[in-house]
Amino acid sequence: MGANHIIINMNGVYKGFVFTLLLIALVTLGAKDVPAAVGDDLKFRGTVQDVNGSRLNNSLINITIWEMSGTGPQLIGSNSTYSNESGGFNFTNVTGNVSWLYQVVVTYTNQTTGVVDYVGPSTPQFPYSAFVPPPLETNIDFYLRPAGTINITAINSTGDNISFWYQVKDIKLGYTIASNFGSSNYVQEKIIYVPRDRNYSIMVNANQSVPVSFEWNNFSATSDYDVDSLSKYNVTNHTLHKQFNCTDLPVQIYGYVNATGIDGWDDFAIVTYLLEPGSMVYLGAKFPYNMSFGPEIHNSSDSYNLTSGFYNITLPSSTEATNALLFAAAKNGSDYYGGFRNISLNSSQEINFTMYGLLGNETNITVQDAGNNSVDKNISTKKQAFNLVNATTNATLENVNAHMEIKVDYSNSSLYNCTEFTFMTDLNGENGTFYIPLINATGIKEINVYSMDYVPRRVGTRTADEIQANNNITMSAFIKDGGIDPNYPISKSNLKAFVYMSNSTCSIPYPQYISAGEDPCLIAGDVTMDMFNPLPAIIGGGKVDFSVKMPSTGIEVKYINVDFLASGPPDAKFDRAQTESTAGDLFSAALRFGSMGPTIYDYVLIGMPYTEGNTSQTGLDEAEVNMSIPLFYDENWNVIWNTDTDGINGTNLAGNHSHYETYYDEWETLMNGTTCTRTAITDASQINATHPCYIDTSRNLIWVRIPHFDGNSIRPAGGVITATPQNGGVTPGGGGGTAPEKMPSVSHRFDKIEPGAAVSMSINKTGLDFTQIQVEVKNRANDVRLTITKLATQPASVVHNVTGRVYQYVEIDRSDNINDTNIQTASIKFKVNNTWISGNNIDKNNVYLNRYANNQWNRLSTTMVSEDANYTYYSTVTPGFSVFVITGEAAAAQVCTPGAKQCVGDDLQECKSDGSAWETTETCQYGCDPTNFVCYSELQPVCTLDTKRCTGDNLEQCSSDGMQWTVSETCTYGCNSTTLTCKSAPEDYAWLLYLAVIVVIIVIIVGAVIAKKKL
Repeated sequence: MGANHIIINMNGVYKGFVFTLLLIALVTLGAKDVPAAVGDDLKFRGTVQDVNGSRLNNSLINITIWEMSGTGPQLIGSNSTYSNESGGFNFTNVTGNVSWLYQVVVTYTNQTTGVVDYVGPSTPQFPYSAFVPPPLETNIDFYLRPAGTINITAINSTGDNISFWYQVKDIKLGYTIASNFGSSNYVQEKIIYVPRDRNYSIMVNANQSVPVSFEWNNFSATSDYDVDSLSKYNVTNHTLHKQFNCTDLPVQIYGYVNATGIDGWDDFAIVTYLLEPGSMVYLGAKFPYNMSFGPEIHNSSDSYNLTSGFYNITLPSSTEATNALLFAAAKNGSDYYGGFRNISLNSSQEINFTMYGLLGNETNITVQDAGNNSVDKNISTKKQAFNLVNATTNATLENVNAHMEIKVDYSNSSLYNCTEFTFMTDLNGENGTFYIPLINATGIKEINVYSMDYVPRRVGTRTADEIQANNNITMSAFIKDGGIDPNYPISKSNLKAFVYMSNSTCSIPYPQYISAGEDPCLIAGDVTMDMFNPLPAIIGGGKVDFSVKMPSTGIEVKYINVDFLASGPPDAKFDRAQTESTAGDLFSAALRFGSMGPTIYDYVLIGMPYTEGNTSQTGLDEAEVNMSIPLFYDENWNVIWNTDTDGINGTNLAGNHSHYETYYDEWETLMNGTTCTRTAITDASQINATHPCYIDTSRNLIWVRIPHFDGNSIRPAGGVITATPQNGGVTPGGGGGTAPEKMPSVSHRFDKIEPGAAVSMSINKTGLDFTQIQVEVKNRANDVRLTITKLATQPASVVHNVTGRVYQYVEIDRSDNINDTNIQTASIKFKVNNTWISGNNIDKNNVYLNRYANNQWNRLSTTMVSEDANYTYYSTVTPGFSVFVITGEAAAAQVCTPGAKQCVGDDLQECKSDGSAWETTETCQYGCDPTNFVCYSELQPVCTLDTKRCTGDNLEQCSSDGMQWTVSETCTYGCNSTTLTCKSAPEDYAWLLYLAVIVVIIVIIVGAVIAKKKL
């Protein structure tokens, strides 16, 4: 098989060079802005020690000199010397050139066994500028680690040694530590010395063979063993003898490309990528197209049947199996489809693809055509673009050197039948846009970006919809003059940097001093950032802690066991606007938590100052302080987890946000809260994952250990000691009485707000009952800050009283770069305490948010959305921001019991929920049941058969069907309702009247006669 059939483009897999640029940024971050003389020779001195600080004499220090070419760094010379009896060395005339790169390799060989026992760190090449900050003399203490040896050879089908290119990567570092890929020279054997505490991937591309790889992760083995039939490990001298069998083994891959509803394709092809150890896929490492062509195989082309979707292709492999990622790219009409499968090319096999739509825009994948080396094959597909944008200007970066790693998860066997893998791609002095083939069924799991001049950036999980809505990745510059945040500039001269040894006695908040002026832990620093040169700590190889401190506030961030080489420098974003407080607002930590950079350390210690309470100063009661983390944010500072509503279960946190999986138990401890210990920390084990908080009462600092920087806020909590009023109750400096209460307030900054993409801030502040604000703008607004403050009373600027009973006054203050006319919509969510509602006889449906604007109160349309045992929750929409007040209307007096029912004639009525009135719910066709308070379903009988009743003078009788009363008799003398009969005619008693009249007359006459006789 000819070599031209199987050469895979490995150019560009130079993450080491990208990291070189990244490390330049760290070096120049602290360098004085004083130019060095161009081409001055470099002076280079230092010592060689083991990890315990014991000096190593007769160690070889080799400085190799490199020049950058189109295929990566090329070796052009070297200087070497040996350390003396005390481990010291000194170079005085290393030739300097501003365009050259320099790499320092240090090894210690056991003079008795001839084995390399110790080796320095695996570093990339550094540019000349990294060594030239004045003075032009670099002093480095190398701390060598126990060494392992990797011995690489390759054979063909007859067992003969053959020449090859090679590439060795430190898997954790991610970049190449030894390579001759793309050079004009092949080797037949390569011996590489590496630190034993790492894992490595080894790739070999033998002449006229396909690249093959092997992952080595067992330098910790305690006995000799055979790795495979050709390779073995010798534990005595810690040597891996890896021999690759590069015997040609072409394999046929065939199967179908299928998609729901698609009966045929306009075009499709299979693109084959090399799958490196760790499931890494460099987008430039593609197999040539049409590998079936040529007499070595069967002198015919790969076949693709557009009607059936069947394909049959041949791929090169070897006895040392090659792993590959297959991407099927297909087109049907104007639609593009794709699918992924990972395979081991150890035999011919059937591989079928389930196809999905692709994200992005139409483009080509260009592959070398094995059938015609003079032309390339362009395969039509779609790729999704991602833009690296400047955090300050929101403009796409230009002239970028960056390395991107994009992790996707296609491991669902019922959907994708692939694996979780990571795309790698580079930008080399280009526009800051890169392109990735992505199916539209899911998004990305994680993106890591490493770039010169910018903080390493991690982007969390994004769905396909989220990617299409926003494909920008915001990059923040390293801390320089002017600061991270242009609104809150922090000069380098206001920050101090420290590099400490990392061990049990040094990795604590304050390492112990042996004597005054002597610190066995401090390696470098204790200087302002404008004077700090971290290069010695970066390439010295020792385990180090890196600390950044703001002396003006006392805030300190200490990264424990930093691995600078793994992903560049850490970034603590100091931002005066981001604060958290205890009761009484005692804390002004002014530290913005979360660089969103990849993990580069074991954990972080954060020191935050506090005010101690006493009789003359209101402040923290140090007797007991509790620390917790209540909020977690995404990379855009939107709340993604709130312990008040989402709980404190670490497993649930990790299940919803995979970035927290590694340390889910530690996050759970921090969410749940922990009482800060007061015992002085003298050993790193005292502040641990289980007890992550320490209060230093002598320095008034609280220290918290967190697993890594990721968007979160820390909530300290403790009692408050209030100062005793002096001078007869008059507070010093005041006009009498006690000091005014500091009202709860929160602030949030949005880097930008795009039209059509609403942004929100969640509020979780004790005493402040606004819970969320969401804003959508008409035109883009940059660097927007909202500050929400509870007001104790109606402010003096408000001259009108509001209608209703007042619950809470709140003011929303906005920065000048957004005004009310640019607000498309703004919604506010708030809550009201149920105790206040019931205590003030408030109708829950008559709670309102009112806004003061145009010199009057404006009642906003307010909706009750939910309630729990403690609060009732509401939402509203506002046309702008100003002063607001939450009010409630008293419930009306009750005239009935809410929910009670009654019948009024044929009307069924129910008492309103507030008890204010009866309202008819139904007029009954067949009458209302006064017993059960329901409408009858049919006409009801009105009487019982043969019963009677009196209605006036009528005697009525119930009809035979009971449906009506009929008049049986009209009574002349009335109806007797007792006997239910007509009354009889009355008797004639007129004679009695006559008799009575006669008697009266007789009595009158007799009386008159008697009276006359007496006269």
